[in-house]
Amino acid sequence: MILQLPGFPDGGFMPRKYSCQGKEISPEVEWMELPEGTKSLVLFMYDISIPVDLLRLYKIDHWVVYNIPPEVNRLPEGVSDETIMEKGARQGIRWGGKRNYMGPCPLLGTHLYVFELYSLKKMLEIRSSDSSRRKITEQIQSLILEKSVYSGKYKKYK
Repeated sequence: MILQLPGFPDGGFMPRKYSCQGKEISPEVEWMELPEGTKSLVLFMYDISIPVDLLRLYKIDHWVVYNIPPEVNRLPEGVSDETIMEKGARQGIRWGGKRNYMGPCPLLGTHLYVFELYSLKKMLEIRSSDSSRRKITEQIQSLILEKSVYSGKYKKYK
């Protein structure tokens, strides 16, 4: 399974338009070569660079999308804030209890943002109130067919 974000190279800097300093729109996300038996996809974006001593957090979730049907092969740039998306995909709960994309906005230095795409054996039966990355991750452990990872960096500009 291949995960790509055409707006920036894997491991490269994310454009400002995706951040809190820009339009804070979601980047385009594409995937291909899904494993046989894929019934749904889950996409997470989170910041792994938060200093534990600073906020007592390990990761801040920026985007949670689940129950993406396998016939969908991309999320366009600038996904709306609608909880239920095209073809029934849903936006889950990210940091701050909201259900939309949150752009990079590091307080200090350069942060690394990870995008994870999971191919699953079935659609998730999950309550909307349980749609955080942590709770979805607990539920999908026995359902994962394949995982693909992509990353981007961001540093605030003055």
